[in-house]
Amino acid sequence: MISYRLFILPCVLVLLLNGCAPKADYAIVPIEGVASYKGSPLPDTMSLDFVVADHRGSTAKIGAGGAFQTIHTPEIKGVPVGTARVRVYWDAQGDPPNEYKELFAKYGYASDGFNVEITKPDKNLQVEFP
Repeated sequence: MISYRLFILPCVLVLLLNGCAPKADYAIVPIEGVASYKGSPLPDTMSLDFVVADHRGSTAKIGAGGAFQTIHTPEIKGVPVGTARVRVYWDAQGDPPNEYKELFAKYGYASDGFNVEITKPDKNLQVEFP
C-alpha cells in the first residue's frame, strides 16, 4: 500500500509553485528601447513612467544613450497592452538643467504626457519627446 504522504507532498509542491508565479489580470508585454528629446538621447538621470488605463504603472530607468527597459513589478518586466500615457521624471538631486525645462513642462509628472500604443512586445521602441 502506498502512503498518502507520498501523494500529498507532490500535490502541495505543485500548488505552491503555481501560486507563487507573478500574475496580472491583464496582458503585459516586454518593452525596451531608446528615449530622446529633440533628437538627442535622454540622460541617465531620468526615468519614464508608462500608465495604461487603471492598471498599475510601469517604469523604466534610462541608461546610457537613452536606452531603457520597462518594469511592471519587481518580478514582471513590461507594460500592459493598450494606450500608454508616457511621462518623464528627473532622478538626480536638484532641478533639471534649463535645456529640459520645456520637456518637463509638457511631459513631466504634473502633465498628461503623450500617448504610445502598446500592442505587442517591442525591443526597439523609440520614445521621441518632441
